Amino acid sequence: MIGHGRHKGKYVRIISGAIIAAMLIYFSYTKFKTPDTEMAGMGAPTVIVTTAQVISEDAPLIVNVFGSLRAVDAAMITSEINGTIKELLFTSGQQVKAGDPLIRLDDALEQAQKTQAEAELELATAQYERLKSLLNKKAVSLQEVDEAKANLDVRASQLKMAQTDLETTLIKAPFTGVLGAKTLSLGQYVTLGNPLLDIVDRTRLILEYSVSERYLSQVALGQTVTLLTSAYPDVTFTGTVNFIAPSIDVATRTLKVEAVVDNTDNRLSPGLSVRLMHVLGFESNGLKIPEESIMPTVEGYKIYLIQDGKAHGVTVEIVSRIKGFVYITGPVKAGDVVVMTGQEKLRDGAEVEILAKDEV
Repeated sequence: MIGHGRHKGKYVRIISGAIIAAMLIYFSYTKFKTPDTEMAGMGAPTVIVTTAQVISEDAPLIVNVFGSLRAVDAAMITSEINGTIKELLFTSGQQVKAGDPLIRLDDALEQAQKTQAEAELELATAQYERLKSLLNKKAVSLQEVDEAKANLDVRASQLKMAQTDLETTLIKAPFTGVLGAKTLSLGQYVTLGNPLLDIVDRTRLILEYSVSERYLSQVALGQTVTLLTSAYPDVTFTGTVNFIAPSIDVATRTLKVEAVVDNTDNRLSPGLSVRLMHVLGFESNGLKIPEESIMPTVEGYKIYLIQDGKAHGVTVEIVSRIKGFVYITGPVKAGDVVVMTGQEKLRDGAEVEILAKDEV
């Protein structure tokens, strides 16, 4: 009986040890099991996405660069004579028309010279008419009449000069535009060529920019340029190419281009920096998708296509961007369904649920 008790105790200890070992293995597996192991058992979750169709249409070939604006007409108004300011006929920032009077200089001397010239011309005219009548009576020689006529012509020229001198005392706007700040004072003495006031015509502006030399064969007069500026982030402006430099800049290997921009609403200003899109032409059968479908990666740009309810990533190249869309090339065709939102949660082969438009 004693031996039997020993064997029984031995069996109990063996069974207890096996149970403890099994429990340790179970708890160790449970503790260190990875999420991937769990997902493998449960299956990957379905990803909710929104989609759009790939559209086939002519793709614009666009150059995106920066440029700056300058006025077509801008000038610094100066004085043609020395003189003292008698009248200031403008205000800072005033809109003026061509020929509007702006500054009057002291014209007392010029007025006196004009009066004298008028009197001398009147005298010379009378003398010439008198001698001409006497010539008919043979009372004077032809030479005397010719000398009187020459004197008359000289006096007439002197009067014109006096009138011109008087006109220079009144400084006028050279063209229609907006005046700069008023920095002059009555009684101030100005000299010939002295800068007095600037004037700018803002109704038309010139957009100046440069493009790479590789676009030389594609840039043409009359092409459309679209402008964007931080001053008006939600507004686009347009211009028309009117100048292409006759040669390439050897230092930068770029081609200078200018476009005329209508600015009759005066929203833009000379000196403003802008971003621009120059449309060089169109490429047939381009593939257009929403810009938000594009995902930048180390390998390039990636999009997800939906096939049989699953996502498949493909790498594409961007041809151009315009108004929230991109034109691409790659293993894509018109009619393919591309993921528009939700792609950050996707991987190749992931199952998707497409959210209808009325559920967005």
